[in-house]
Amino acid sequence: MSESETCTPTSVHVKCKLIFPSEDNKRVDLEQLHERIPVSSSLRNEGICKVKFYPSPTAVVNVTTTGRITCMGVLFDTARARIRNVARFIQKTQIPDLRLGELKITNWNATKDLGFKVNIIKLAYSGEGAFYEPEIDLACVRFTDTRNNCTVNVFSSGKM
Repeated sequence: MSESETCTPTSVHVKCKLIFPSEDNKRVDLEQLHERIPVSSSLRNEGICKVKFYPSPTAVVNVTTTGRITCMGVLFDTARARIRNVARFIQKTQIPDLRLGELKITNWNATKDLGFKVNIIKLAYSGEGAFYEPEIDLACVRFTDTRNNCTVNVFSSGKM
């Protein structure tokens, strides 16, 4: 596949679990994290602290009281760095023996411009596995591959 035929990765969704040193202290104090972290954050009543890193690329890191951390909206290297930033901050301010668990990519996004307009209705009726719902989106056909657990959206503008 040549360089012009590849998709451009745009963002990933990465998750990991904090490994606590003992059974006694298995909670992250989200209020303290929200008050003391030196970047923009918001505290939600569902037990999640949302940390936003600016400027571009904007990464959003969610932390739960049980130690689950997710990062979305950026590429993997940036997501890994942002998760490590937040985990290190928790380690410095709350739980010194805290460790970071394995990072797992749970969602991966990429884009490709075909360079021409697509007849969505023809594609929907001729493509195997095509899913077209004009009530939801008039300009989009979705193809779902259950074997590889992926979805491809094709828009009438020629973008995928």
